[in-house]
Amino acid sequence: MIFARTITEAFTLRNVMPNRSRIPIRAPVLTDWIHKRSREQYLGDKDIILLGDLNIPKEDSDLFRAITSKGLRMPEALRGEHGSNLARDKRYDQILHDPKFVKSFTARGGVLDFYEGDHHALYPHVAMTKEELTYELSDHLPLWIQVGTDVEGEVLDQVVGVRAA
Repeated sequence: MIFARTITEAFTLRNVMPNRSRIPIRAPVLTDWIHKRSREQYLGDKDIILLGDLNIPKEDSDLFRAITSKGLRMPEALRGEHGSNLARDKRYDQILHDPKFVKSFTARGGVLDFYEGDHHALYPHVAMTKEELTYELSDHLPLWIQVGTDVEGEVLDQVVGVRAA
Protein backbone atom coordinates (compact mmCIF):
# COMPACT_ATOMS: atom_id res chain seq x y z
CA MET A 1 0.00 0.00 0.00
CA ILE A 2 1.26 3.46 -0.88
CA PHE A 3 0.13 6.67 0.77
CA ALA A 4 0.85 9.60 -1.53
CA ARG A 5 0.68 13.26 -0.66
CA THR A 6 1.13 16.33 -2.83
CA ILE A 7 0.91 19.89 -1.61
CA THR A 8 -2.88 19.87 -1.73
CA GLU A 9 -3.92 16.23 -2.12
CA ALA A 10 -3.51 12.94 -0.31
CA PHE A 11 -4.62 9.57 -1.59
CA THR A 12 -3.98 5.90 -0.98
CA LEU A 13 -2.81 3.54 -3.72
CA ARG A 14 -3.47 -0.12 -3.05
CA ASN A 15 -1.73 -2.46 -5.48
CA VAL A 16 -3.05 -6.02 -5.52
CA MET A 17 -2.21 -9.17 -7.42
CA PRO A 18 -4.17 -11.96 -5.79
CA ASN A 19 -3.71 -15.61 -6.59
CA ARG A 20 -5.89 -16.27 -9.65
CA SER A 21 -7.83 -19.09 -7.95
CA ARG A 22 -8.56 -16.96 -4.85
CA ILE A 23 -9.77 -13.76 -6.51
CA PRO A 24 -13.50 -14.56 -6.15
CA ILE A 25 -12.92 -15.28 -2.45
CA ARG A 26 -10.82 -12.15 -1.86
CA ALA A 27 -13.01 -9.67 -3.79
CA PRO A 28 -15.58 -9.18 -0.98
CA VAL A 29 -12.83 -8.78 1.63
CA LEU A 30 -11.05 -6.20 -0.48
CA THR A 31 -14.17 -4.23 -1.34
CA ASP A 32 -15.31 -4.26 2.31
CA TRP A 33 -11.91 -2.92 3.44
CA ILE A 34 -12.01 -0.09 0.89
CA HIS A 35 -15.64 0.73 1.71
CA LYS A 36 -14.91 0.93 5.46
CA ARG A 37 -11.65 2.84 5.04
CA SER A 38 -13.22 5.47 2.77
CA ARG A 39 -15.84 6.13 5.44
CA GLU A 40 -13.58 6.32 8.49
CA GLN A 41 -14.36 9.49 10.38
CA TYR A 42 -10.81 10.53 11.24
CA LEU A 43 -9.04 9.50 8.05
CA GLY A 44 -8.02 12.52 5.99
CA ASP A 45 -7.27 10.87 2.67
CA LYS A 46 -10.55 9.42 1.46
CA ASP A 47 -9.37 8.96 -2.13
CA ILE A 48 -8.52 5.29 -2.52
CA ILE A 49 -7.16 3.95 -5.78
CA LEU A 50 -7.06 0.18 -6.26
CA LEU A 51 -4.77 -1.03 -9.00
CA GLY A 52 -3.29 -4.29 -10.12
CA ASP A 53 -3.63 -7.55 -11.96
CA LEU A 54 -7.09 -8.66 -10.85
CA ASN A 55 -7.50 -11.12 -13.75
CA ILE A 56 -10.87 -9.63 -14.68
CA PRO A 57 -11.25 -10.24 -18.41
CA LYS A 58 -14.25 -7.96 -19.11
CA GLU A 59 -16.34 -5.24 -17.49
CA ASP A 60 -19.49 -7.37 -17.78
CA SER A 61 -18.03 -10.30 -15.80
CA ASP A 62 -19.34 -11.47 -12.43
CA LEU A 63 -15.95 -10.73 -10.88
CA PHE A 64 -15.99 -7.12 -12.11
CA ARG A 65 -19.50 -6.71 -10.69
CA ALA A 66 -18.30 -8.14 -7.36
CA ILE A 67 -15.25 -5.89 -7.10
CA THR A 68 -17.34 -2.80 -7.92
CA SER A 69 -20.30 -3.78 -5.71
CA LYS A 70 -19.41 -1.32 -2.91
CA GLY A 71 -18.88 1.70 -5.12
CA LEU A 72 -15.48 1.30 -6.75
CA ARG A 73 -15.52 2.61 -10.30
CA MET A 74 -13.22 2.60 -13.29
CA PRO A 75 -12.03 6.07 -14.32
CA GLU A 76 -13.79 7.18 -17.50
CA ALA A 77 -10.47 7.32 -19.36
CA LEU A 78 -10.16 3.53 -19.01
CA ARG A 79 -13.68 2.54 -20.02
CA GLY A 80 -14.24 0.73 -23.28
CA GLU A 81 -12.67 -2.20 -24.99
CA HIS A 82 -8.92 -1.88 -24.69
CA GLY A 83 -7.16 -4.86 -23.22
CA SER A 84 -4.08 -4.92 -21.07
CA ASN A 85 -2.73 -8.23 -22.30
CA LEU A 86 -0.40 -8.34 -25.31
CA ALA A 87 -3.24 -9.38 -27.64
CA ARG A 88 -5.25 -6.39 -26.28
CA ASP A 89 -8.42 -8.50 -25.90
CA LYS A 90 -8.59 -9.01 -22.10
CA ARG A 91 -8.90 -6.44 -19.28
CA TYR A 92 -6.89 -8.33 -16.66
CA ASP A 93 -5.39 -5.21 -15.12
CA GLN A 94 -7.55 -2.60 -13.45
CA ILE A 95 -7.39 0.83 -11.91
CA LEU A 96 -10.46 1.49 -9.78
CA HIS A 97 -11.33 4.28 -7.39
CA ASP A 98 -13.97 5.37 -4.92
CA PRO A 99 -15.65 8.21 -6.83
CA LYS A 100 -16.78 10.31 -3.87
CA PHE A 101 -14.33 13.01 -4.87
CA VAL A 102 -14.16 12.84 -8.64
CA LYS A 103 -12.14 15.95 -9.53
CA SER A 104 -8.95 14.07 -8.73
CA PHE A 105 -9.47 11.82 -11.73
CA THR A 106 -8.92 13.51 -15.06
CA ALA A 107 -10.16 12.27 -18.41
CA ARG A 108 -6.66 11.13 -19.32
CA GLY A 109 -5.55 7.52 -19.18
CA GLY A 110 -5.13 4.39 -21.20
CA VAL A 111 -2.92 1.45 -22.00
CA LEU A 112 0.74 1.95 -22.82
CA ASP A 113 1.28 -0.49 -25.69
CA PHE A 114 5.03 -1.12 -25.71
CA TYR A 115 4.47 -4.29 -27.74
CA GLU A 116 2.42 -3.07 -30.74
CA GLY A 117 2.23 -6.51 -32.31
CA ASP A 118 5.87 -7.52 -31.91
CA HIS A 119 9.01 -6.84 -29.89
CA HIS A 120 11.30 -5.51 -32.62
CA ALA A 121 10.99 -1.85 -31.60
CA LEU A 122 12.13 -2.77 -28.09
CA TYR A 123 14.72 -5.37 -29.05
CA PRO A 124 15.67 -4.65 -32.67
CA HIS A 125 18.56 -7.11 -32.90
CA VAL A 126 17.27 -9.88 -30.65
CA ALA A 127 15.49 -12.95 -31.95
CA MET A 128 12.87 -14.05 -29.45
CA THR A 129 9.37 -15.41 -29.42
CA LYS A 130 6.38 -13.63 -27.91
CA GLU A 131 6.54 -16.03 -24.98
CA GLU A 132 10.22 -15.25 -24.41
CA LEU A 133 9.37 -11.54 -24.40
CA THR A 134 6.84 -12.12 -21.60
CA TYR A 135 9.62 -13.53 -19.42
CA GLU A 136 11.98 -10.71 -20.40
CA LEU A 137 9.52 -7.86 -19.84
CA SER A 138 5.86 -8.70 -19.17
CA ASP A 139 2.78 -10.33 -20.60
CA HIS A 140 0.72 -7.30 -19.52
CA LEU A 141 0.67 -3.77 -20.82
CA PRO A 142 0.74 -1.02 -18.19
CA LEU A 143 -2.37 1.05 -17.50
CA TRP A 144 -2.06 4.71 -16.63
CA ILE A 145 -4.27 7.52 -15.43
CA GLN A 146 -3.59 11.16 -14.74
CA VAL A 147 -4.49 12.21 -11.23
CA GLY A 148 -5.30 15.88 -10.68
CA THR A 149 -3.70 17.33 -7.58
CA ASP A 150 -5.03 20.90 -7.64
CA VAL A 151 -8.30 20.13 -5.91
CA GLU A 152 -8.19 22.33 -2.83
CA GLY A 153 -11.99 22.50 -2.59
CA GLU A 154 -12.33 18.75 -2.43
CA VAL A 155 -9.53 18.50 0.14
CA LEU A 156 -11.32 21.04 2.31
CA ASP A 157 -14.56 19.07 1.89
CA GLN A 158 -12.74 15.95 3.11
CA VAL A 159 -11.36 17.75 6.14
CA VAL A 160 -14.76 19.12 7.20
CA GLY A 161 -16.56 15.90 6.28
CA VAL A 162 -18.72 17.13 3.38
CA ARG A 163 -19.53 14.52 0.75
CA ALA A 164 -19.84 15.47 -2.92
CA ALA A 165 -23.21 14.77 -4.50
